[in-house]
Amino acid sequence: MKKIASFFVLVLLFAIAVPAWAEENASKGDLTVLPGNKSLLQGDYKLTNNLTLEAQSGEVTDYEEENKYKNENNKKDYFLRTDLRYQMNGWLGVKLGGRYDSQPEETIPYGGIDFATPFGSNNLKFTGFYNYNYEGKDWANYEFAWRIEMYKGQYIYAGVSGDAGTGFIPYTYNQDNDPEFFLRGDFTWAGSKLSMNYQPLLYATGEIFTVLNFRYAVSDRTNILLNLDDDYDHNMKYRLGIEHKF
Repeated sequence: MKKIASFFVLVLLFAIAVPAWAEENASKGDLTVLPGNKSLLQGDYKLTNNLTLEAQSGEVTDYEEENKYKNENNKKDYFLRTDLRYQMNGWLGVKLGGRYDSQPEETIPYGGIDFATPFGSNNLKFTGFYNYNYEGKDWANYEFAWRIEMYKGQYIYAGVSGDAGTGFIPYTYNQDNDPEFFLRGDFTWAGSKLSMNYQPLLYATGEIFTVLNFRYAVSDRTNILLNLDDDYDHNMKYRLGIEHKF
């Protein structure tokens, strides 16, 4: 837990030091604090136009607690991820970092790539990612999809996703651990102060998951955020906190 505490101290110092500098500059980073039944803290800071420092810490999900890389006598409680992400060009990004889990007390390196490249028309892109050790030791996850912009800022993804590696235990709804075809929406409705982001996910097997984000703008840099998320494990997570841009 000392590493988690150190991380929070660093974030606090960052939050105190950066805003004064940022007053004379465009937004270079953001911090999200979401207490709840599975609390989450995350942030990023743009070091250069192509290089970003990213960090995330929170309580593990119920599914992760049952994953086999946990200590046999103690369940994991918290995780911490930190990495540097480099945008190599207009469509390809690479990240390298480390993940710490409180149970078992271990730190592992992780890496990943992500991409979003135009394909044909202006409203169609081929997108995806591949991560290794990001979700846990010896656990790889991936996604490849077509992203269609139906209207300005309203997207539909259609593709395939999956998990692999000896550190991953198949989900109860996919015991054979087959790659799954999916449809996912990313829809946003915004007013002067209130906005909502809705991300439904439908697998070809019939499983449905939902992510909902409700935002209230306190200022042009700060939002109150309510997050409802049952992604991956069907156990709804309720979080209420703030987002702040520096």
